[in-house]
Amino acid sequence: MKRILVLGGSYLQSDFINTAVNLGNEVFVLDKDINCYMSKCDKIKFDLVDISDLEKVNSYFVTNKCDFVISPVTEIGNYISACVSERHGLRYNTIKTVKSTTNKKIMREALLTSSLHEPKVLEYILGEGIPNGMSFPFIVKPSVSSASRGVSLVRTENEFYVAIESASKYVKEGEAILLEEYIRGEQFSIETISFNGKHIVLALVKEIISEAPFFMERIDIIDAGLNMGLKNQIVEFSSNLLSILNIQYGPCHIEVKIEGSQIRLIEIASRSGLLRDRLINTALGMNYNKLIIDSYNGNDVAGIDNFLPKTNALMGIILYPQDQEVFEELKLAGNISDYHLNGNSFSETPTMLTDAVGYFFTRNDIVDDLYNIQLRL
Repeated sequence: MKRILVLGGSYLQSDFINTAVNLGNEVFVLDKDINCYMSKCDKIKFDLVDISDLEKVNSYFVTNKCDFVISPVTEIGNYISACVSERHGLRYNTIKTVKSTTNKKIMREALLTSSLHEPKVLEYILGEGIPNGMSFPFIVKPSVSSASRGVSLVRTENEFYVAIESASKYVKEGEAILLEEYIRGEQFSIETISFNGKHIVLALVKEIISEAPFFMERIDIIDAGLNMGLKNQIVEFSSNLLSILNIQYGPCHIEVKIEGSQIRLIEIASRSGLLRDRLINTALGMNYNKLIIDSYNGNDVAGIDNFLPKTNALMGIILYPQDQEVFEELKLAGNISDYHLNGNSFSETPTMLTDAVGYFFTRNDIVDDLYNIQLRL
């Protein structure tokens, strides 16, 4: 039995926490929100600690003599976990690696000499106009963000200044605003697991994105046939990228656009993507969280092969009332395998994933039936 410290007790990390408990581990969970999703769970030890405070987290780790610390979904938790792990000589990706998979500016710098295809990116200088060489349309985004926070498409000069103002709200000291060439193609995420620098691709996820300017995820689909058709080029691309960034352990969530045979990187995170653990379980019948625990616990994942979808699966993100109606119809028909409603009210103008009021999961041997759900959202 291991003593595992998990940073963050939201619903997004609940399946990981439950998996760790069910595997016989003693689990400690920290969160600054006394009302977070896991705070009342009697199978864990919950404590009220701000997971962004490195010294408090480190002190808690030492006092409770945990074997390792992890935050499988959150950006700040991933960074703090790397810092604590480095202090105590634990198995984890290095701080440098975590920074390069959190800060988009650092990521681009790390890839400058690589052969990977990527869009042109410029750093915005505060107070200046649109730099030479950046033509419409292009993307404005904070160098550090997730869940579409502060990300906008810019098509005119007026939109540019509105987008800069929006992005500025999510930029902290030492971070930047990036201007990124808008690239065409279908958007996907690649979900991986690594151990000792060996990388395995578990699934390619087609991301159905809302229209400009905010580009919010609407639904995510694992299309088993598409996975196998793109297997070779995705494995080569992912392995090259993860090796360049020195990923050694755990999950990665890579966002790309694919047009023809060209794969172009949008961003990468050395953590799991939004509820990808539940989506992968729906399509693969595989516990992604057990693989994550095994990796950080020193258990090789060598028995897992690249790409193992057994069927097609979909995750729907409930952002609008019509999404709720589709969910209720599917649920009534017995076609929902898992779901969560967070009790929040619908936003009149949702702009990011944190505006979601819930999520649902379904599977189908006929992939067209899943794509038809897209038409109704």
